Amino acid sequence: FITIQQSPDCCNAYSPYEPYITQLYDFVQAEYAAMGKTCPTILMHQTWSFNDDMCKNNAYEYWPVNDANNAAMFADIEDANNKAIEKLKNDKNLAKAPTLILSGKAIQLAQDQFGYSGKASESVANGAIYADTISHLNPRGRYIAACVWIETLAQEAGFTVDCRNATFVPNDSSDANDDGMTLEDCKILQYIFLINPTNRYTLT
Repeated sequence: FITIQQSPDCCNAYSPYEPYITQLYDFVQAEYAAMGKTCPTILMHQTWSFNDDMCKNNAYEYWPVNDANNAAMFADIEDANNKAIEKLKNDKNLAKAPTLILSGKAIQLAQDQFGYSGKASESVANGAIYADTISHLNPRGRYIAACVWIETLAQEAGFTVDCRNATFVPNDSSDANDDGMTLEDCKILQYIFLINPTNRYTLT
């Protein structure tokens, strides 16, 4: 597989996707053709919204957020993602649009429906999933995103991996006073991506 993604700086607007996503797609295809090889399946990683405080204060210096909170920002991300891959499908006459790896959706669900915090903490204390005041994830957030990636790549490869069977618990070594994640915590995180199992690999 090859994955592409929009920069988190401007992922909540459609205009920066084009013409660049089509150019990037063509570039990857051309590079493999030049090597006489079949191009791997191209997927698109869906990034997540900024930390809630960053959105509310519109404090990001490189790109105006223009969203009242991170839920609104993620709605814009979804809209931009869907338009971009649909246009790519139509422009390149693809049988289907490239699959989105729905990491961003899982991170948003963790906040909106499971009560995890959009506040920043490098450790996993206090239910935090962000490591800083922009959009980088702490170990809990990265665990959620990893579950989405593993299951999506497996699905694309034609077999099934159910992260609910995983017993691995990552240690959080960033805070000596924090005991890190628990197996119970991991089980909740594993379930987040399965909140709508019938649509787990679609855009709905």
